[in-house]
Amino acid sequence: SSVPLTLPHFYSKQLQAIVDRKIKENTYDLIFVYCSSMAQYVENIQHIPKVIDFVDVDSEKWAQYAVYAKFPYKYVYRAESNRLRKYEVLIAKTFQHGFFVSEKEVEDFRNLVYPSSKITAILVGVDAEMFSPSPEPYDSNVLVFTGSMDYFANVETMRYFSLAIFPRIQNVIPDVKLYIVGRNPTADILKLGKTDPNIIVTGVVDQVQPYVRKAAVFVAPMRIARGVQTKILEAMAMGVPVVTSSLGFEGIAAAPGKDIFVEDQPDRFAEQVIQLMTDSNLREVVSRNARKAIEEHYNWDKNLGALAN
Repeated sequence: SSVPLTLPHFYSKQLQAIVDRKIKENTYDLIFVYCSSMAQYVENIQHIPKVIDFVDVDSEKWAQYAVYAKFPYKYVYRAESNRLRKYEVLIAKTFQHGFFVSEKEVEDFRNLVYPSSKITAILVGVDAEMFSPSPEPYDSNVLVFTGSMDYFANVETMRYFSLAIFPRIQNVIPDVKLYIVGRNPTADILKLGKTDPNIIVTGVVDQVQPYVRKAAVFVAPMRIARGVQTKILEAMAMGVPVVTSSLGFEGIAAAPGKDIFVEDQPDRFAEQVIQLMTDSNLREVVSRNARKAIEEHYNWDKNLGALAN
């Protein structure tokens, strides 16, 4: 089939019936769709203006999956990328406008998918009160990562960090601990915790904030990423220094080396984490800078103002 696997995965006959009935019974000025997989429910509606929040370039995410996946998934993911890219072109041609979470995603969509002029970047926001710095002291020997741990990109990130970077940090700081915080950890993630007692896999937690606030550094060497990594923004809002990769940094309005650290080589990544763990003055400066960057660029009220226009 030429239909992306994503579409039947997210299709519901019951939801389609509800949408059809609502459109038949009521009058609407606008249809707002969130993410490409939901466009199928109003794909054939032409008499009502439609806008879509793509969020990020989904087809490119599948292309990234194909790079790191094993046979036969590598070929399945590559085919899904190609199919979904054609569907994104269809959406861009038939919807009146589209949104992405960063200027980088807009640029990538125009270059990789379709050169549409009807797309706009609207930055995401962070709840600055919910994700605020803690007055309590942090633990200089603790690192943290948060995310759904059955999500391929997050699993790949933590496997890579634990095997290629964490041992380099342990050589200098033997009692360093890594907290992997998030629901549904896969067998690969659980194995990391069983292999090394200094890697703590929490599974689901009531709130991620206490774990992040307690940490010296938030580590996110993403090798698969699209859009903006909200987990990174939330850590910065809590005043926890972040060390990430170029992919993790994409789309984030912050100054590398000042508000956030960006390293792609395992040795340089480890060195930067060690420096933040051992230099409390540096950590304090970066903590303040990170929080300020979030307050300046990721205010929900300010950013959503562009939606009305």
